[in-house]
Amino acid sequence: MIEYIFHIFTSVKNTFKNEKLYYSNYFNACYLLLFCGKKEHIFENPSKSISVEFKLNAEKAASYKVHYQNKTVINSSLLGIIREDASFYNNLEIISVSGPKPVTDHYTMLQGKRKNRSYSANEYKAQLKNDLGNRIDIIFQISENGVAFRYHFPENSSEIKKLLKKNHL
Repeated sequence: MIEYIFHIFTSVKNTFKNEKLYYSNYFNACYLLLFCGKKEHIFENPSKSISVEFKLNAEKAASYKVHYQNKTVINSSLLGIIREDASFYNNLEIISVSGPKPVTDHYTMLQGKRKNRSYSANEYKAQLKNDLGNRIDIIFQISENGVAFRYHFPENSSEIKKLLKKNHL
């Protein structure tokens, strides 16, 4: 694919009077193909034994798939929420995906064989917006023992928002 882009830019190089502009446009096109056109994002736990494949499907609905030691343990499942005022189920657009951000926690159990416990995971945040521009974050934490996710609405509002439907396994 990159070779094809290079061929296109080589054939139109003569149309650019400024060679710096030519190379700038070439590298911008390569960046867009490699990073912005990415269809799926892979999230992993610290030991890389558990991975989550996150992407938007054809209806632009968020979905995820979980793998344990390269075997699928949860098939493609839809994510999303429909609020009274907005739908975050389909027609979504990925704004950005961040991570991995290491997360650790130490806590004490009141009962059990082991009193002092610790938790470590990698956190990933997928920032999305719907067709009206409303934003939602889906935050994944992938630890050595499993996968968790939560929804977060970054926009502030004093109004009470009512959930009508949520999709996930």
